[in-house]
Amino acid sequence: MILTAAERQLIRIIRTAGGHNLTLTVRVRDGHHTVRIATYDGGGPGAGIGYGESFDSAWHGVTELRAQRAG
Repeated sequence: MILTAAERQLIRIIRTAGGHNLTLTVRVRDGHHTVRIATYDGGGPGAGIGYGESFDSAWHGVTELRAQRAG
């Protein structure tokens, strides 16, 4: 199995989420993806939401929003 960069990053976040209250939602409908990630305990990867025609494009929206909040 070959993973995209977005998939590898998501797996890394899930693996390091131990001890944090993490919610991840991936929804696919009519060829469009919605990805939401959120932590509720002040730790972990933060929060974001993204939309796109692929998982990668939706994940890009999540990471851009997280970067804007961090910056």
